[in-house]
Amino acid sequence: MSEVSARLLVVDDNEDNRDMLARRLERRGFDVKTADCGEAALALIDSMPFDLVLLDVMMPGMSGLEVLEQVRKTYPRAELPILMATAKTSSEDVVEALRLGANDYVTKPIDFPVVVARIQNHLQTRQQAPSIPVAATSIPADGRVAPGSVLDGRYEIVRMLGEGTFAVVYEAKQLSTGQRVAIKILHTHRAADN
Repeated sequence: MSEVSARLLVVDDNEDNRDMLARRLERRGFDVKTADCGEAALALIDSMPFDLVLLDVMMPGMSGLEVLEQVRKTYPRAELPILMATAKTSSEDVVEALRLGANDYVTKPIDFPVVVARIQNHLQTRQQAPSIPVAATSIPADGRVAPGSVLDGRYEIVRMLGEGTFAVVYEAKQLSTGQRVAIKILHTHRAADN
């Protein structure tokens, strides 16, 4: 994913930190939206697709870790990378954030070239993700889906890419972001044999 097409969300209750980081990222070609609290961040994530979130930990009201927990109920790490950007530097803080689903952790004051490199790395990893798991309950009993079918309420089937002995692979569009993904569906009769 090129920088120009990547939409980032910067969440920080400190206006100076938030605005400075947003401006610097915009100069690098990113489309940047901002939120000043956890509640505003969740509302934005619900209203538009994002490619990556930079999330402060210490905020009044809903903390960054609480926002992280809420987001992970809907978006797995591969689908929406979240980088914690915080002044909290202890090992326990880093471990807790990673345990709750953060993809990465950077400390303030932010080393901007390092943050940009990490953002680019996570965006590339996200783009190269080979397949996305979907709930088995969203797949018909025969394992067959057709173009236009929506799986797990999140992925619209575009076309079949290939079929093997154990599975069928489909190209699908992630509804929240418009990103193309590959979805592998196991043949039910083969899965039952194993």
